[in-house]
Amino acid sequence: MGFALADNQVEKRFILDDAQDALKKAWTSVKGLGQNVTSAIKGPLQGTAGFIGRVVVVVVVVVVVVVVVVVVVVVVVVVVIVVVEVVVVIVVVVVVVVAVVIVVAVVLLVVVIVAVVIVVVVVIVVVVAVVEVIVVALVIVQSSSSYLVALMCDPGLGSISAVPQVLVGAVRPFCTFR
Repeated sequence: MGFALADNQVEKRFILDDAQDALKKAWTSVKGLGQNVTSAIKGPLQGTAGFIGRVVVVVVVVVVVVVVVVVVVVVVVVVVIVVVEVVVVIVVVVVVVVAVVIVVAVVLLVVVIVAVVIVVVVVIVVVVAVVEVIVVALVIVQSSSSYLVALMCDPGLGSISAVPQVLVGAVRPFCTFR
């Protein structure tokens, strides 16, 4: 409409420039409105994305920490189990060794006691026999009765059961047979 009213070129040019300026202003307004709308939409999304990003990072960190703690706990439990098994094996070995030592010591003690008893019995028997022979010899030698010596030296005495044969055996070496 502005073009129809214009008579000359200059007026046409002013109208064209005004229309161009109005178009530029409208474009700038629309562009600004678009930027404002974009900012209005983008801002909350960026904030949400930042929050979601932070939540994801926290979740990842928590998961990594939990996994590390679980791995450390498992390693500690395995180490404790291995140490307990080693201690149990050592205790069992020590108990077995001590039991074997005690059994061997008891067996050796019994053997020594039996050997000592046997030696003591043999020594007692020998001492009793020697003392018996000495006592009999002393009784015979000390005896002033020649009758007893004569009786002991009688060759027929062996048939008399009332005379102890130990006495007869002890006296006979001293007898002089005619």
